Amino acid sequence: MITRIFIIVFCCLVTSCVHAQLDSNKTFELSKGKWRMPLDNVNNISLHKNVNLGLSIACPFSYAIEFISDKPSEVYSVAAGKVAAVFTIGEIKAVIIKYGDYYLTYSELEDCYLEKNDLVFTNSKIGRLRKKFDDKYELEFLAYFKSKEIESIEDWFNPDLKKYYTAKQNKLMKKAESHQ
Repeated sequence: MITRIFIIVFCCLVTSCVHAQLDSNKTFELSKGKWRMPLDNVNNISLHKNVNLGLSIACPFSYAIEFISDKPSEVYSVAAGKVAAVFTIGEIKAVIIKYGDYYLTYSELEDCYLEKNDLVFTNSKIGRLRKKFDDKYELEFLAYFKSKEIESIEDWFNPDLKKYYTAKQNKLMKKAESHQ
């Protein structure tokens, strides 16, 4: 009898967690196309996924977006969530924020203002960019659903993102879209 009660209670708890997770995913997906820029001082962006189209000279296996600035900048969260990890590799700091089954990674930070398990709201300051050797500040931004990288992450941002494309990037993006 006690075992049966335990199983029923356990199933109820797991079921509500699964539904909560699905609700979180749906809520997160409703933000598609509405994200703000994670920096205030963006001069340019680089889309890694288009390396073969000449939009970037970065790694071809990543769908990251690099937000490039010539000024020091604070980094802001584009969506609310919970900090899954904060880590350092050499001088580079990064933070991963989880929302449902989605993970957003902000890398190339000099300082990170968050700790693991912190709750983060949309537009919260999460860190400060580090200066690179060429006097530029670049935020590398990646997004994952479960363990799969999201390929068209630029679609999640406000359409104003496209105004930061160079003329060459715009031309190549139009060419890429016509091949799809």
